[in-house]
Amino acid sequence: MENMKELFALRGLTSRIATEEEISSAEAFYSEGSKTGVLFIHGFTVTPANFRAYGERIAKEYGFTVSIPLLPGHGTKPDDLIGVNWFDWLIYIIDEFDKLKQKCDTVFVVGISLGGALALHLSKQRKGIKKLYLLAPAVYASPLLEVAIYSVVPAMKLLKLPFWFHVAGDVKKTDGFEIGYNKTAVYGLEELYKCMKETERILPFVQNDVLLFQGKIDHEVPAEKADDILKLLGSPKKQLIWLDNSYHEIPRDEDSEVVYQAIVKDIFLMLNS
Repeated sequence: MENMKELFALRGLTSRIATEEEISSAEAFYSEGSKTGVLFIHGFTVTPANFRAYGERIAKEYGFTVSIPLLPGHGTKPDDLIGVNWFDWLIYIIDEFDKLKQKCDTVFVVGISLGGALALHLSKQRKGIKKLYLLAPAVYASPLLEVAIYSVVPAMKLLKLPFWFHVAGDVKKTDGFEIGYNKTAVYGLEELYKCMKETERILPFVQNDVLLFQGKIDHEVPAEKADDILKLLGSPKKQLIWLDNSYHEIPRDEDSEVVYQAIVKDIFLMLNS
């Protein structure tokens, strides 16, 4: 019982225990195929389940090699996030990229939220990324997160309260449940914020081409800041696509198929350029 996973299906304030099938989809995914690789990086307190449909499809339909790693402290129990810092996430992703690069001549990186921030840091640490696809990247904090970090979190730490409420599940689609933790380690929340601040700092130094997707309504990151991210990026080629029918968790939302097709189309354009 001690090693049981504590994962939930989350949408807004709704929370239910994840099914066995949903828990299975939350595990790391790898499929070896061609010399073209795609690395997917999931978000904070959630799991590879967010990208599982994308990864399985792109492997099956196009034969690409696909990796969707599980970030340290994720996909098990909320307590496991305590003590894991954001460098641990980045080091793990660098290692996963290196493994993929050994198999593939060309690698694309797709990241959502925290995964988008880590993708940007990865691009600073490793050459050989063909292009970055960023879905609602966690660069600027929402007003709620700012209040939490500077007012609520210090009080919680004094009171020795280790958990905040769940931060996943910002999905517009009525059946678009995310799989993740139903409470958030305060320690992890602080590490997320540190990662975001450092990501903002490195934007001008990013040299990879970027395609950025952002929902016009997003309750986890300030959507209006997407324009600022695009302007600050040092990327030679960069584009922002606005989504009308999705909140933060884009692969689980109404525009999921639109985004998938846009990424696939762009990958083939890059491969043939």
